[in-house]
Formats: sequence, C-alpha cells, structure tokens
Amino acid sequence: MSTQYHILVVDDDPMMRLLAAQALDASGFNVVEAVGGKEALECVKQKTPDLILLDVTMPEIDGFFVCRELRKTETTKNIPVIMLTALDDVKSIGSAYEAGATDFIIKPINWHILIQRVNYVLRASAAFSALRTSQARLEHAQRIAHLGHWEWDVARDSIHGSDEAYRIFGIEPGTALSSNIFKNAIPADDAQRLRRGLRRLIRDRVTFLLEYRVIRPGGEIRIVQQQAEISAANGKCVEKIIGTIRDITIEKQTEEHIRQLAFYDSLTGLPNRRMFQERLTSALALAEHNKTQVAVLFLDLDRFKRINDTLGHSIGDAYLAEIAARLKALVRRSDMVASNGEGEENLIARLGGDEFTVLLTDFKNNLDVAKVAQRILNTIKNPVLIDGREVVSSVSVGIALYPEDGQNVDSIIKNADTAMFHAKSSGRGRYQYFSNEMNASAMAKLALENDLRQAITNHEFFLQYQPKLDLNTNRIVSVEALVRWRHPQRGIIPPVEFIGLAEETGMIMELGALVIEEACLQFKRWQTAGIALESIAVNLSPVQFRRDDLVAHIAEILANTGVAPVCLELEITEGVVMHNEEKSIQTMKNLKSLGISLSMDDFGVGYSSLSHLTRFPIDRLKIDQSFIADLPQNLEKAAVVRAIVAMAHSLKLVTVAEGVETAAQEQFMRAVGCNQFQGYFLSRPVAANEIESLITKFYALASPAPSEPSLTIT
Repeated sequence: MSTQYHILVVDDDPMMRLLAAQALDASGFNVVEAVGGKEALECVKQKTPDLILLDVTMPEIDGFFVCRELRKTETTKNIPVIMLTALDDVKSIGSAYEAGATDFIIKPINWHILIQRVNYVLRASAAFSALRTSQARLEHAQRIAHLGHWEWDVARDSIHGSDEAYRIFGIEPGTALSSNIFKNAIPADDAQRLRRGLRRLIRDRVTFLLEYRVIRPGGEIRIVQQQAEISAANGKCVEKIIGTIRDITIEKQTEEHIRQLAFYDSLTGLPNRRMFQERLTSALALAEHNKTQVAVLFLDLDRFKRINDTLGHSIGDAYLAEIAARLKALVRRSDMVASNGEGEENLIARLGGDEFTVLLTDFKNNLDVAKVAQRILNTIKNPVLIDGREVVSSVSVGIALYPEDGQNVDSIIKNADTAMFHAKSSGRGRYQYFSNEMNASAMAKLALENDLRQAITNHEFFLQYQPKLDLNTNRIVSVEALVRWRHPQRGIIPPVEFIGLAEETGMIMELGALVIEEACLQFKRWQTAGIALESIAVNLSPVQFRRDDLVAHIAEILANTGVAPVCLELEITEGVVMHNEEKSIQTMKNLKSLGISLSMDDFGVGYSSLSHLTRFPIDRLKIDQSFIADLPQNLEKAAVVRAIVAMAHSLKLVTVAEGVETAAQEQFMRAVGCNQFQGYFLSRPVAANEIESLITKFYALASPAPSEPSLTIT
C-alpha cells in the first residue's frame, strides 16, 4: 500500500488509537489521530483524508453524528468511513449505515482483518473514482481488482452490466435484466439492507458500499461487495444509478479462517481464552453501566488425565468434543451475554486441556447461578459412549461473581479458578463459590510453591527412616526412606503439605531423584559400617513412575552408588498401576529385570482386585493402615485383613502391615500370618544414625519363637 493514502483515526480511547496507528503505519499508511468528534471535523477541514476510521461511542459527539455531518458537504460526502463499534446488534449496524457509513467492523478488532478491510474500501473507492473520470480507467481497474460494473435505468427498470457483473450472479452475459430478477438471488435479510441502502442513496445522494450474499441459480452462495452512486437525476427524480460489484467470497473465507484461528478452539469449536476474555471485558463494562452482576463458572474435568493415559488421546479428544457439545446444548440462550444472534458459543469457552468456562449475565440471584452449575454437574457425570467404550467422568466447578469477587477480567477468572480447585480438593464433582479465605489459601499455596523451588536448591530436604520388623525372626530387616522438609522459617513441614504440590508442579521429578539417590547412598554407608539390612524401600510417585526413562534412571543411580539392585525396594501405589495398565505392567517388568523388588503400597483402598494382582509382577503387598487402625476390635476389618493376607500368601507375596501402633495390633498381624510390619509400635521415622542402635537392640532381643510379641522401642 502506497504512503499517499491518508487515514484519519477517530477514537476517545488512547490505547485503541495507538493500536490502530501502529497497525496502519506498519502497512504503509499516513495516520492522523483525533480524540473525539469535534476534533475529527476540524481535521477534515484542514486536510481531506482518503479514509476515516470512526468510533461510534464517544463523549459529546458520537460517531453517528460525525458521519452525518461529513455527508452534508460536497468535499466530504464521498470519503469512505469505516465505523468501529462494540455494539454488535442489528439496530446499531443499521444506524451506522443510516448515518452514511461505508462499512463497519466489530470490536474486538482483528488488526489483520481491519487492514484488509481498509485496503478493500480504498481499492473500491479508487475504482469508483476511475469510473467517474474515464471508461478506459474503469476497465483497467476492473481487470486488476476483478470488479464488475453495472448501470440501472430506474425509470425503465432495466439493468446493464459488464461481463464480470453477470458472472458474479451466475447469469449469462448480455441477458436483459430488471430489478425483479434479483429477488430470488439475494436472501431476504440482505435484500432488506440493500433496499435500505438504495433508499438512502436516493434520498441523500451519497455513495454507499455494502456487502451481501448472492445465491446463484445452482444454489452456490457467493459474497459480494457493492458500491453505488446516482448517475443521473432530474430534480428529485433519480433516473440512473451506477455502481461496481466485486466477488469477495475468498477474502471473506480467509477472514473467517483467520478469525477461527485467532478466537476459537480447533477441537471443540468453542471460543478460546482470548475470545472469552474479550467477551468478559464487554460483559463487565455493560454490568458496570447497568449495575448488574456477572458470573464466571470455571470447569475442570475430574481425573481427565486418567482417560488419556488409559484409553488414549484420540478417545480423550472425542470425549472433550462431546463435553463441549453437551455444554452448548445445556446452557440456555437467555444466559447469553448479548442477543446478537451468534448462538450459545459466545458464552462457553475452552481455555485449554480439560478446562472450560461459562459466562452468565442474565440471572436474578446466586440461586440461578447455582442451578446452572448443578445442571452442568448432572450432565457431565452421565456416561459417554465412544467407539464402543463407556467413558465416565465428573467435573468440579468454581464460581466467581462480579463485582463482589473481582473488578476486572483477570481477577474474576483467577478467583473462579481458585474456587474450582477448592471444589476439587473438597471431593470433586461439586461446585463452589469463591471466598476470600480461598484466596488466602491460594496465596499461601503459591508462596509454598516458591519456597519449594528454593528448598531443592538450598538442600532443605532430608531423609528419615522407619524400620520394618520381620514377625518370624523378630529382627529389623528393612527400612523405608521418608522425605522431610526443614523450612527455614516454618520448621519441619510434613510430606502431606508438599508432596502433592511437588507432583502438581513437576518438581517431584527432581525431588524424587534426590530421595532415591540419597537413600541408596545411606544404605551403602550402612553396608560399609557392617549394619545388617536386607533392603531399603523408597516410594515412587505417579509422576516418576510414568517417566519414559525411569528404568534407565534407576539403573544409573544404582551404578553410581554401588548398591546392588536386590537391595532396593520401590513402593508403588495401587492407583498408579491401574492407569494405563498394560504400560504399567511393562514398566514393572523392566524394573524387575534390573533385580529390584517391587511393593504395592496402600493396598485395599479400592482399585485392585485379585485378577489384577495376578498380572502385576510385585514381591510385597503393603496393607493400608486404614485397615489396621481399628484392629482387632473391628470385626469387618479383621476379616478383610485375614483375606488379604491369605490371598497374598496364595500368590507367594510377602505381606507388610502399615501403621501398627499397639501391641494388640501387632499380635493380631502375627496371628493371621503377616510377614512384616512397620509403625509407631516399632518406631517412628528416625535419623540414619539411630537405625544402628535399633537394629542392635532387636538383634539382642530377637527370639526364635515367632509367637512371642516384639518389644516397643521408640
């Protein structure tokens, strides 16, 4: 685009003027800015621009008034005016054309599309000027721009056009035409806008530019851009109208494709984060003006990663698409941000992954919002059938309200997200309103995350060891390594506060590697000192277990520390191995091939069954402490523990009882044939230098009689 074109940008928003100027400057235009309507009219008097970008909503004088003033004078009536408006309802668009606008574009503005629009309007305007000066120049412009031209004899109702104009309408060139022939070629709503533009043309004698659809005889729909002006008039009676017409179908398809890429999610077709934020911005501005509320619902599918890991990403993607379709069908049209005829997709968005948002503006009170949230919960929990597989999940929903839960887009979305996490941590499959207490909790979590990153660098983690007693020999045969965090301000932080956060942030990879390596180094020190232990056990987090190089990583640690593989025991929870079962089994087999022993930790919490256990290459079964807590008084738990021990023995697995705290519990586990136990009855987790004394004491007290109870040493 040559720099000869002079563009006047009129907007009271300095940021909008800045962005427009930057986009136009980059495309080679000369740009002048005006803060409001009065200044714009003064600028036009000083120098006539080639095109005006005019905002609708401005203080004192709005864009409609400015446009009408421009159309009143001979020197300015043909200046192309593109109106910029966020008022995307039909009435406002009609008002823009009534005021004399050449074209309009809706905010939020895609600047690439705006530059295309400016180019189109300038090219059409240049072509139209050429039409008025010479037929030869018009023909040249038509060849370059693929424009058709036409002339309408209003009095005789006969239309003549160039060959290109005929082809655009799918009509044989040279066919005798009248206005009636276009009644079926133009859809009713577009025809109404065209008639309105022609009436304004006849009344105000100003050029107009209009885009509308054309239905060709074969049913193909094309989009055209038409410009017209009065060619001859006798007083008030218009005799002839001339104009140009251009097929812009490909350009419009390109615009729509760019819009889809910029504002919509490719998988679900829903608006993306960018579109949602811009819609929310508009909704908040309207709510502030009308003193109404806005609600944002933040949705996160529960355990969606399990679906991807177990069934594959193609099934996961199909499930997300179905969830999106359910949400679109679920939320009522009356919940929409604005009645602009674009459908429910304007209020539901996919932010990424398994996160969705819903924007509600038309509600009377919080109960209405809760009803929508409950409808979402009820709908999502229904099974989805994909490729013959039944996929089931639930969703956690966080709710934040404007203005009480935030004054801007970022705070509203953040607080809805915080409420969602609270709903998830409170049991999943529920909705939760935001509160300041949640925000404080979120800030504390963020601070802990930052401290956690520093803790690894500053070597604030250390290990303690809890011994395991063999119930046949009454000797300590193994220890479990447990990580602890010595925070410089808070003191010792228990694992329950930071392990989940480390897994969530990915820091568990580095922390887990640190724990395994330090545990192996300590075991090697004990071996060198002559301390008799058969093995050392380390918990493996789900994130560690799923890393592709896990086996090679463990082998490298064993080689570097000099610990024999048979001395390392890795504890894996039931839930980990149940996700993507086939891959889990292969990983376990690869670990076993190194010589490492494997334990299934926390057994009995509800994942595995006997059929699964027969497939897993494990050596030990650790009975979850929740079954041990009420023994031997709780007869139901006693029966379950007996069954677990019997089942494990039938599979030739060593059984280990976790959380044994009383002599009665120890005696019960001894009586049912459990092989080993650990817990406070034996010893709480202790530092490495205390293990030797424990082993020595139990070695001295060990009795060959397996029926005698062991002694408590803490």
